[in-house]
Amino acid sequence: MRPGMSIITQMNDGRFVLVYEMCEENNPDCGNAIHYRFSSDGIDWGDPADPGIKIVSDKGKVPGSAPYIINVPGYGENGLLIVTSVFASPQESRGNVVYLNDQLGDPDAWRTWYLPTNYRSKDAGGYSHAMFTAMDGKTAYFVNNIRDDQRENGEFKMVFSWVTFDEDVFEK
Repeated sequence: MRPGMSIITQMNDGRFVLVYEMCEENNPDCGNAIHYRFSSDGIDWGDPADPGIKIVSDKGKVPGSAPYIINVPGYGENGLLIVTSVFASPQESRGNVVYLNDQLGDPDAWRTWYLPTNYRSKDAGGYSHAMFTAMDGKTAYFVNNIRDDQRENGEFKMVFSWVTFDEDVFEK
């Protein structure tokens, strides 16, 4: 087992959350499932032997490989954690699946959600989205690459999309 590709964000309650992919020796088909853990100070993350909490969505999806996480602080009292990954297991169409949690990382509150723009074709390179929150505290920007079919040599172009989380996204 080994953790990798860690990303940290701070939640509305002041705690920090760390996401990372975890290669599981007893589950070679897991696709480097995304795990997470909390810290009150951003320095002490607990027992290094503890694999953390695996993200499993309301639809039974487990994100895999190359995680990224942000907090959208203006979404409700708790904010909104958004996690991206390269793919999901069981297999999910790639490119627009994200995982949302508006309960400060409660393991039972992860939801599968879909971006309006598919940023990744099945053979595209790159990793999961880079993301950031706008100054309004409610808008999340997503950045990645897609294959540029207008180019003969298979080059990629950057795609930027954004969503303003000012209403209940879980009702959509």
